[in-house]
Amino acid sequence: MTKPIIVRTLFFIFLFVCGNTLLSQQKPFKTSCVSWCFHGFGEGVDPEPVIETIGNLGFDGIQLMINTANDLDNLWTAEKIKKVKVKLSEKQLELTSMVIFFPVIADLGSTDPKKVAESLVNFEKSCRIAASLGTKRIEIASPYITELASWDKNGSVGVYKIADADYEVGEKISLRVAPDTDWTKIAVRMNKILSQCSEIAKKKGIGIGNGTPYQWVYFR
Repeated sequence: MTKPIIVRTLFFIFLFVCGNTLLSQQKPFKTSCVSWCFHGFGEGVDPEPVIETIGNLGFDGIQLMINTANDLDNLWTAEKIKKVKVKLSEKQLELTSMVIFFPVIADLGSTDPKKVAESLVNFEKSCRIAASLGTKRIEIASPYITELASWDKNGSVGVYKIADADYEVGEKISLRVAPDTDWTKIAVRMNKILSQCSEIAKKKGIGIGNGTPYQWVYFR
């Protein structure tokens, strides 16, 4: 047997042994389900029945969602968080992440500092809720830049706010961006705002992740 053949044979034996070792140490595959498969996006949606449903279906994990800004104080109280943790434990579900629905922090992309500050407060509250529930991950939608976000629906152009969007499936909606847009200025401002989000999350011991159905940003 020639030297190159011996080397190749030993190499393939090495790969085979490594592959078997890795497979033998691999953790069991787990599945998770998003809560909004079973609830709407309105205010005051109780997560407990959804946890019950997803747990009964045999999933290993769940993603919960904060639907509205009002829910931060009115729904996700200390008592409700305690009940949700008990329900998650009963159903043996891991909370893989907490998702912030876009309208909760819609003004992160605003040019108005007061509106940005309000959204940062909402983001901090969301991180507090996520940390209290025991997850290490929170997911946010990539904020729209409001000075760019004009939308065209049936010939009319106005400011696009997803919380107020009223359109039917199949309608075509286009966003228009001015040709003289100062992208550098926008990038600097958004980098500052999203860095603030990252710092807030770190103080709560959680990472910021990405998700669907919008475009998302990822920081850790």
